[in-house]
Amino acid sequence: MKCGGFSCPRKEFTMFYEKTLSDNLIGASGIDDLIDAFEMMCRERSGLFDDLVFLESGNFDFSGKKEFYVSLARQYKDSAFTDGFSIIRLDIIYPEIKLSFKNKRSLKKYISSDQTGGSYSLFFKKVRESALLRYIKEQNLQYDRYEILQEETN
Repeated sequence: MKCGGFSCPRKEFTMFYEKTLSDNLIGASGIDDLIDAFEMMCRERSGLFDDLVFLESGNFDFSGKKEFYVSLARQYKDSAFTDGFSIIRLDIIYPEIKLSFKNKRSLKKYISSDQTGGSYSLFFKKVRESALLRYIKEQNLQYDRYEILQEETN
């Protein structure tokens, strides 16, 4: 990694991953492209501890109106001695989806790399094969926007 592996300060890791994700998103047009871009950003794993990826989806009111979010997040530490985590998140935002009882289980999703034994390739395979992505594609849903967010916990 360009920022020096184990000696890389936390902020530099975050900036590196945010730039990598931003660069990978250039030209992205559909949810598959967005997931591919996030996966490419996750391929760099050297010098990180407790490195996990998550997908969460559902209707949320983060912006003052209900919208449907498909959120991919990467959470990591840059040192075994750090208490807090850095998080890079890609939120893919659709208009609110009215969830019928039948679709509620399919569309309100949580998947973690912990569920795939820490394997990122199995995690992304599980995401791509999920009923959530199948529904988005079958319904030809178009996202309104996507956002890259970064957070740090203490």
